Amino acid sequence: MPEMKVNVPIRQLASMINRLNRKELETLSLFLTEKGSELLKRNQDLKSQKVEYLSEDEAFDV
Repeated sequence: MPEMKVNVPIRQLASMINRLNRKELETLSLFLTEKGSELLKRNQDLKSQKVEYLSEDEAFDV
């Protein structure tokens, strides 16, 4: 996963996090865990068409 350094005061960071909606908080939480890097890799594979999305039938084996 790419790394980036940003010089942001803690209070400003806390304020930015407090303004996130629920979906954005869940996404941030995922990216801050080990699962985040795996999800990012999978998303990049889908965008680069290395893999294909599953159909609803394939996903749920209907």
